[in-house]
Amino acid sequence: MELTRREFLQWSLVTGAAVAFAGCGIPPHQALISQAELPEYRLPGVARWYATTCQDCSGGCGVSVRVIDGRAKKLEGIPAHPINHGKLCAKGHSSLQALYHPERLTSILKRQGSDFIPSQDWNEGIGALRKQISSGSMLWIVGSLYGTLGALTLEIAQNTGAKIWVLDFPGRNSQRAAVKALTGKAELPYHEIVKSDYVVNFGSDFLLGGNMPVHDAWAYGEFRQGKNRARRGTLISFSPRMSLSDGNSDRWVPIRPGTEGWVAIGIGNVLAQSGKKGWPAWASKISLSEISQKTGVDEDVFHRVAKKLIEAKHPLAIAGSENGMVSNGVWAIAAIESLNHLMTGKVVSFEPDLIPGAKAIPANVLVSTKQAMAGLKKGQFETVWVMETNPRYLLPSKLKFDELFSKVKNKVAFSLYRNETTLLADWVFPTQTWLESWGDRLISGPWKEVYNLQQPVMQERAGTKSLGDILLMAAGESKSVHETLKSRVKDESIWENMLVRGGAWKESSLAWEGYLGDNTHPIYPPPVVANQGNPPAGVNPWNGMKKPSITGEEESQFSGEGQVLIPFYSPNLGDGSLANRPWMQELPDPMTTVVWTHWVELPIALAQQLGVERGDVVKLTSANGTLVGPAYPNLALHPEAVAVPVGQGHYHYGEWANRGSNPLSILEPIWQKETGELAWVGTRVKVEKVGGKSRMTTYDQREDRFSKEFLPL
Repeated sequence: MELTRREFLQWSLVTGAAVAFAGCGIPPHQALISQAELPEYRLPGVARWYATTCQDCSGGCGVSVRVIDGRAKKLEGIPAHPINHGKLCAKGHSSLQALYHPERLTSILKRQGSDFIPSQDWNEGIGALRKQISSGSMLWIVGSLYGTLGALTLEIAQNTGAKIWVLDFPGRNSQRAAVKALTGKAELPYHEIVKSDYVVNFGSDFLLGGNMPVHDAWAYGEFRQGKNRARRGTLISFSPRMSLSDGNSDRWVPIRPGTEGWVAIGIGNVLAQSGKKGWPAWASKISLSEISQKTGVDEDVFHRVAKKLIEAKHPLAIAGSENGMVSNGVWAIAAIESLNHLMTGKVVSFEPDLIPGAKAIPANVLVSTKQAMAGLKKGQFETVWVMETNPRYLLPSKLKFDELFSKVKNKVAFSLYRNETTLLADWVFPTQTWLESWGDRLISGPWKEVYNLQQPVMQERAGTKSLGDILLMAAGESKSVHETLKSRVKDESIWENMLVRGGAWKESSLAWEGYLGDNTHPIYPPPVVANQGNPPAGVNPWNGMKKPSITGEEESQFSGEGQVLIPFYSPNLGDGSLANRPWMQELPDPMTTVVWTHWVELPIALAQQLGVERGDVVKLTSANGTLVGPAYPNLALHPEAVAVPVGQGHYHYGEWANRGSNPLSILEPIWQKETGELAWVGTRVKVEKVGGKSRMTTYDQREDRFSKEFLPL
């Protein structure tokens, strides 16, 4: 039998040619092409769509990537995906700027004296890692721990005796600890917004900064105007600062910083007095008048909200990571989730960071921030690897991470770019974006398991390797992440369909809420169902977390004098890792429309007292330093607070990120006793007017400033 060149290319690509990818919702025999060498029948400019998984946050959104002539051009949500239902946030769209960023590292950096020399000798670099991994005590600092990459990290750490420190802002361990105290499972609270008709939100910015922001934003849309409901849902919010989610409420009630848990207890006590059963005894020992004094909320508000919750068919209370930013965060989240248990008889949870195919994980492998810093201070670690995170930026300066890290014998950073932490390392290894590497995410929740497959959509940047492959090579393993993923699937047709579909999930997970998504979109044919495969079994790496004991009252702690500083998670820049993407810098903040800089939100009464107007320069002073920035008098801020977004204030993160100030640097380290993590909201600051105006660019001014000072990529 003779084969034409065209037939040979088609057959060779389907059976596993290098860099062969599957299109989103397109049968493999039609979609698989080679990005390295386009076949002769391909017309230039014709788009192909590839299914993969966004990894810019913990949401686990299924995305399709538009690729033309081997280059990714556009991202969209997969309409039939059970998590994001065809939606995608600005962070996901901006991942293209990470892929093509001109400041990406494309060679290994090896320290020589006070500077680095670039090297393309991966054999030398991997050899250095192998020496480090086989000798001395190790600490691995990671920004997240999930999927097959998490499995490899945990497995190698267990084999070598390394400790793993998961450093994420604002942190989710307080949520896991609270849920474990109530249910015995160290998972995150899941809030079924889409099913609810009356929702009380306790400061969570679930629309932009939650655990699954795109999913929650879709659910909020259905909650407000979904076709499957008889009436529009009602949302009430309690928080010290109005976020975008609070701004979309029917009523926002300002409360004192750190008192969200007390508000929940006040509402719960009224519900319990009305005959509701299941309210914990530790929550009912304080009078409503005392709670009103603590929170600044009128007693009448508790009664009115409780009455509406009793009348509602599907009431809901929402706790978020913002509630865990105070010293009594675990207690506060437990109080809010106890309110859900009182109203519905259950606490619903989910886990987005399951480890597929892993064995039970010893509890002593994972260490808290407090434990890690104590170990660094005592010199317990001979080697420290920092994996795609930036502790020198995220940690308060008083912890002196830079000094402690500099004293470590072997210092290695794995990163896409130079940043404040890589500046101190001995070796810096260039990694890859999720758009050019293999990976996965296994999410468990009320929708059953959803297995998201992440595949490369274009050729990798020359001189880089994926973090997972680097770890495997350092451990002496011959398999790649791609081979590890594929080895779990025995049937080739199932593997191909998983690539086409973007993962594996049961069809019932699409309809668990009564919504199927848009399966009729002309660009995205219905997903392949035959031989779709099942999600792999997974292990929760946080299962070994000690179960906290929630008893009695617990007040939030604040150090210093003056206003309570609230460093809030930026809806655009996240924890600061997105600050070098011009698209995200140019995107107006949804509440202030400020772009390209930070700002200091002041309550109106304080601004008037100081004689401060918008744009006036003010200074915040804590025991650990000062922060200067343009003032933004804010009606929607409690009189006892000031607020500054996190994300700006870099000094070694490239042209677009090195601007503004970092509020985390002046914080006083206060620890949560249940988790050993930092309480980010616990520092009081003095505010004073410095004089002069600062260039705080808002949306209506942004075009002029952008054109004069910054060039797009």
